[in-house]
Amino acid sequence: IQHIHPHALLPSAWQPVDGAMQGKKIEELMCWKPIRGIYHPPWFKEDAIQQLQGSWDARAGDVFLVSHFPVRGLQRVLTCLVEGRPSPWALGLLDKPHYCDAAASRRGVDSYLQEAESWTHRRCFKTHAFPHLFPCRFPFTAPEGDGTPPKILVLVADPRHVFTLWWQVLDQVTDQSSPVRELLLDFGSFVDTVAHWGFELFGTYADHVIAWSQQAALHPESVRLCLADRLGSLVLKDVRQELLEIADFLDISRDAAASLAESIFSR
Repeated sequence: IQHIHPHALLPSAWQPVDGAMQGKKIEELMCWKPIRGIYHPPWFKEDAIQQLQGSWDARAGDVFLVSHFPVRGLQRVLTCLVEGRPSPWALGLLDKPHYCDAAASRRGVDSYLQEAESWTHRRCFKTHAFPHLFPCRFPFTAPEGDGTPPKILVLVADPRHVFTLWWQVLDQVTDQSSPVRELLLDFGSFVDTVAHWGFELFGTYADHVIAWSQQAALHPESVRLCLADRLGSLVLKDVRQELLEIADFLDISRDAAASLAESIFSR
């Protein structure tokens, strides 16, 4: 990923999108704002992130799902694994505000942490943050007693899948009047424009993966990269193997991981 030039994604007959998008970056058109060099939605609050980093200590057993790209379906699978639920299709599984830095920005840090403290299952959070914006004190301090230390799972994927996910989600959430609609008309237009003008929603994908790869090398007991392509595979054995490796890292039984893999394919 570090050595992929953006133009390598361009088709041979590439032409820039005409109209409002030409010469403009998608993050600017969406009115995202930079926080310490990384573009975030306009309602993210830098002071909330700073407060989380300065005051929030993860507790034993906490798991943070980190990804640059949207993880709606995979979040359901991994939350089920972490919380020890019987099925990833259970109603209400994702009703809690797992998206920690977003929820703290909207609800206030104290209110959010008080709510999260009341969760009864093993806690599973998610964030798109780079390491320098991780919304918790990190590196983690060792928990008291024999509890499982907090863990960070970083989801990585083939860039083609990454930008397919971004296109699908942006198409769902972008207002019809937004100039961004012009590049969402079809996937080809989206890839053409992103490859030419760049894409920095939550920073660049390559920089995000490199930054977290460095943290995984420095703190292998706390940070692990996992393959979203295998988790989202249509082949049961691929999904099972990835879940088994994740379960080992999170100190979850392999039987629970294998059972979850089976339940994904028996909806």
